[in-house]
Amino acid sequence: MSFLFDHFVHVVNDPQIAMERCKELGIHAVQGGRHENLGTYNALSYFGLSYIEFIDVFSEQLANEAAKVNHGLIKSVLDEKEEGAVRVALRSKDLQADTERFASLGFEVNGPTLGQTEV
Repeated sequence: MSFLFDHFVHVVNDPQIAMERCKELGIHAVQGGRHENLGTYNALSYFGLSYIEFIDVFSEQLANEAAKVNHGLIKSVLDEKEEGAVRVALRSKDLQADTERFASLGFEVNGPTLGQTEV
């Protein structure tokens, strides 16, 4: 089992403002996409293959529906009342095997699920 840092999820009130703040600090950030089925949208700041995701909700109705089907990230975003860090994501070379191993150790495992962004 080997993991690498993939991305850091940071809830913001507006991804556009997060991009502007990054620019002021000399950090490159770009508009991400809209997760149409999840009710969220983001901006991204890449560091090689890893990145920071600045995420916000554009539709509470869609986000609440997504959170009902064990989508932990969306629930975290909805529950966060202030801007701040909510999650660190790790990259795996064998996600299915790692998922099975965590489940066998008694951890609650949701997914893997397909993440898809429409830009």
